[in-house]
Amino acid sequence: MIAATLITVIVTFSDWLENPGAIFRDEDGTNWPIVFETIESWFLPTFLTFTIITSVAHLSKSTFLKLKRSRSNS
Repeated sequence: MIAATLITVIVTFSDWLENPGAIFRDEDGTNWPIVFETIESWFLPTFLTFTIITSVAHLSKSTFLKLKRSRSNS
């Protein structure tokens, strides 16, 4: 969750600074609905991707260690 949050903050802040098409801010200030839409569009996919990757890595490591222990006990 920390990695997804960090990536989301960096991308959103970068977009806000770059302000493509002046959609993030203008002379009236920040367009918060666009900022929140960007946060939503980055956080969920990033969070799900990191969750899947870390789950597979943890499962692989656990399985490998169990197999290694069972072979050394044989």
